[in-house]
Amino acid sequence: MAIQKVDEDGTFWFLSSSASEKNRDIAKDPRVIDTCQNDDKYEHLAVSGTATVHTDRATIDKYWTAFARAWFDGPEDPRVTVLSITPDEGHYWQTESGKVVSFVKMS
Repeated sequence: MAIQKVDEDGTFWFLSSSASEKNRDIAKDPRVIDTCQNDDKYEHLAVSGTATVHTDRATIDKYWTAFARAWFDGPEDPRVTVLSITPDEGHYWQTESGKVVSFVKMS
């Protein structure tokens, strides 16, 4: 999944299919951990928080992008949902030495 937006309050927004396992898991337990990485800068982020599935047209329209057409037939596709993650805690780290050195350090 690609992040569509991060609000000023730190809420992460994603598009997701209503048929996805992620949506089913959130329905059972909304506590989540989201991990992101920027390979170019060796940056990593892990955020724990509460996820919500949004199905209202206004929210879908707000976060819809042309990029999502790779997975959906358009914003009116009935499978389109929007996931939000409201963070409780986050951890950021950067391995400035590069991948090989970081791998050696972990060994």
